[in-house]
Amino acid sequence: MKKLVAGLTAVALIFGGAAFLPAYGGAFGRVINASAAENADFTEGEFGCVNTDDGVEIVSYSGNDTELAIPSVLGGKIVTSIGSYCFEFNRTLQSVTVPEGVTKIDDHAFFGCRQLVSVELPSTLDTIGNSCFWGCPKLQSVHIPDSVTSFDTLVFSGCTALNDVTLPSGLDILPDFTFYNCSSLNKLTLPSGLTEIRQMSLLGCTSLKSLSIPQNCVIQDHAVGFFYEKDRFKHIEGFTMYVYPDSPAESYAKTFEVPYKYVGEERTTGDVNYDGEINITDITLIAAHIKGKRILSDDARKRADVNGDGCINVTDIIKIAAHIKGKRLL
Repeated sequence: MKKLVAGLTAVALIFGGAAFLPAYGGAFGRVINASAAENADFTEGEFGCVNTDDGVEIVSYSGNDTELAIPSVLGGKIVTSIGSYCFEFNRTLQSVTVPEGVTKIDDHAFFGCRQLVSVELPSTLDTIGNSCFWGCPKLQSVHIPDSVTSFDTLVFSGCTALNDVTLPSGLDILPDFTFYNCSSLNKLTLPSGLTEIRQMSLLGCTSLKSLSIPQNCVIQDHAVGFFYEKDRFKHIEGFTMYVYPDSPAESYAKTFEVPYKYVGEERTTGDVNYDGEINITDITLIAAHIKGKRILSDDARKRADVNGDGCINVTDIIKIAAHIKGKRLL
């Protein structure tokens, strides 16, 4: 079965990328799930499970929930992994919460879940497998915990509604096709320790207009700032890379004629989310930071500290509000 899916994956990339294989769904998905269920050591409720050395792996799911909180314990053992193809082609899931204790989500686990909108991942998660969320066109929200140190290829390929992602601090390689054709992705925060952006990992991210590249990060050909159309790589209009002087990213930008500026030039006071505008969204982000609901990144904090006093507080909100009203420009 894995060889069959791998073969279809190769065909999909040649004949239309992320849109091809998830369209199968239906009978093909049920065959995979039924096969996994037959190989389960036991079932509990809607879950087929296999015993492992450190707990339980969920290998199949027969339910039709729209909102699913995966149990943390099944068969009296801790759930430590979500198996390959477990939820593949599920037609009903809209939101999923993966429990604490899970360390691995294996290949194709949520592949082709076309109704899936949000996923909550646990702080224990270490590994996200090949094509895990490939072809989930409604997926908008996924917070990737800093515990994750390993992605495989195609993880979010074809997630055309995904718009804002912060990659975990321990990730050092962005694999092939990670965000391939994620056309709504407009904000991506890369970890400072990232060393490589591999083949086509950001190809087709046409809404992404700026990206800050870590100092020692190598970028493979056409991986950043391009989309593919009519057998040609084309530059994304309005895209700018922020790079360090004499870095691999600067060399990439020069080689492939991608517009770039140096890191630091992108910090515009008051433009907290760095979308080119200072508006109510920036005030909302500062308010959430002050309340501790969503802490800003280091760069965002520098843009939020509009009066330069080293603190982010109501004073900064007042100054931005005055700017928006035209009473006192920043």
